[in-house]
Amino acid sequence: MSKNNINFSAGKRLVGYAMKYKWRFIYAVLAGVLVGFSIFAMLSSIENLFDPSTAGATAVEAQAAEPDYMEKALNYLGYEKLNEDGSITFAFMLLSIFTFPFFMAMRGLFTYFNRFAMRWVGTHTIADIRNDLFKNLTSQSLRFYSKNEVGKMISRIGNDTAMAERFIASSLADLTRAPMEIIACLSFIIYHAIKLEIYSVAIAFAIGAPLCIIPIIMIGQKIKKITKKPLQKISGLTSHMLETFTGIKVVKAYHMEENESNKFVATNRQYVKNVIRGVRYELMIAPVIEIVGIMLVCVFMVYAYMKGLEFKHIAPFGIAAGLAHQPLKRIGKIIAALQRSLTGAERSFAFIDLIPDLVETEGAAELKGFDDKFEFKNVSFKYEPEGSLVVDGLNLEIKKGEMVAFVGETGSGKTTISNLLARFYDPTSGSITIDGTDLRDVKIESLRELIGVVTQDTIIFNDSIAYNIGYGSKDVSEEDIIEAAKKANAHEFIMEKEQGYNTSCGEKGFVLSGGQKQRISIARAIMKNPPILILDEATSALDTVTEQLVQDALNNLMGNRTVFAIAHRLSTIKHADKICVLDQGKVVEFGSHDELYAQNGKYRKLCDMQFS
Repeated sequence: MSKNNINFSAGKRLVGYAMKYKWRFIYAVLAGVLVGFSIFAMLSSIENLFDPSTAGATAVEAQAAEPDYMEKALNYLGYEKLNEDGSITFAFMLLSIFTFPFFMAMRGLFTYFNRFAMRWVGTHTIADIRNDLFKNLTSQSLRFYSKNEVGKMISRIGNDTAMAERFIASSLADLTRAPMEIIACLSFIIYHAIKLEIYSVAIAFAIGAPLCIIPIIMIGQKIKKITKKPLQKISGLTSHMLETFTGIKVVKAYHMEENESNKFVATNRQYVKNVIRGVRYELMIAPVIEIVGIMLVCVFMVYAYMKGLEFKHIAPFGIAAGLAHQPLKRIGKIIAALQRSLTGAERSFAFIDLIPDLVETEGAAELKGFDDKFEFKNVSFKYEPEGSLVVDGLNLEIKKGEMVAFVGETGSGKTTISNLLARFYDPTSGSITIDGTDLRDVKIESLRELIGVVTQDTIIFNDSIAYNIGYGSKDVSEEDIIEAAKKANAHEFIMEKEQGYNTSCGEKGFVLSGGQKQRISIARAIMKNPPILILDEATSALDTVTEQLVQDALNNLMGNRTVFAIAHRLSTIKHADKICVLDQGKVVEFGSHDELYAQNGKYRKLCDMQFS
């Protein structure tokens, strides 16, 4: 598909989103039409000032002149247009000075209606696009997030849609109005030329006026080609800022502020360079229109001289051409803005169209609960098609109510297995079943409803402590949140905060210590009260005393639940029903703590190393 087709498709989709508000859109277009009508009427009223009957004409010319609409209106009211000496009457003067401002006021009023309606449509349209974009991005799998920078996604939602918003909210209003203004002026010029029986001028304007748009379109094509590069560079800037600010502690610890600043300056320089290239072409539009306009005026003046046209005949042409000049210049800016906005919209739609690699099969089953067992059947997994296996031929059966622990060196596949269990990824081969049903044939939402997760990397949102504890739980009360915090031994330190449970946690829980964040995360899992728990180093950030308190809370929580525990501290999983010892993605030992310790194998070496 060519780039032109892609942009055309993006334009159709933008219009499709806007058509959700079609009545507002029609209202805006109608206002634009009325703007054109008011301009034509205003020019017609000006024409009367240059009419033979009022422009110093002889008595013979005045009598021969065909009555215009103003003269007819005056006759109807019982007034004359001219005095006996050929001068205009007081009634005609009054009608003239009120008619022209009236049509000017109508033009301004309808312009306001047009702009407001299109601004409303544009703002709501882009809000819908942002909503769909964010929704689709959050529905993507973890594999997608491992391959795409968060900063670039933020740029797509912010910068790319903002570019489209500026066009729809501002330029599209001009696009529904400026052509009507041009058509009104062009229609008047043709009408006036026919009235004066100079048909060649009417034909020349009818054919020549559209040709003025050709150089504008050619420049617009150039702008379209250039626009993508600044958007790519601003995505890089956003990504770099996010990465630097998120890791600012490391940046400062290693004194890399100047290095990061230099990288930012280099990327920013490229961005500015690409923007300036686009600006160069965009600013060419106005001079091109000026030159084309002047050439047309010069040609017309030569023609008027050769034909011997009088000033009273030429003046209405000049006024109409002058009124058409500004909307014609706006058309040039609109075309430039259109190319930029379609490029931004195209990039946004590319993310909206992404299909998640984790999809539910048609007619997927909805889990009502967990009744029997999980079973891993010859499960293998690798993150990249060309990569090595992280999990290799895992066969495991876990019955309801059992606590199964996974131990092993870093990179042995422990966390990957828990990710497969929660269906953050699908196995490369083999299958995982719950109560005999393959996870790929189960509704993802119903599966996740059964699972609570406490991760090693604690995630705290920039909201209140109460919000973080109740996150993901339905119909929670203040009493429920407090009870969950007490079970996680978090209530005491929360009440020490000035605002208690309403205390804001700050960006990524900045105002909380590592242990406090971990206990809030555990309270969140307790709050959800799921039948299946995944504990990924759940007590890793706690000191010895707090670890024991939280471990007691977890022991109470784990009663009558199926627990998958990943632990480096072997003391926390001594009482597990089953312990899987992993090495390079394979189960090398399996059994209880006592059984494995007695085997004098890898597990015993790990125990002796820690406990000694």
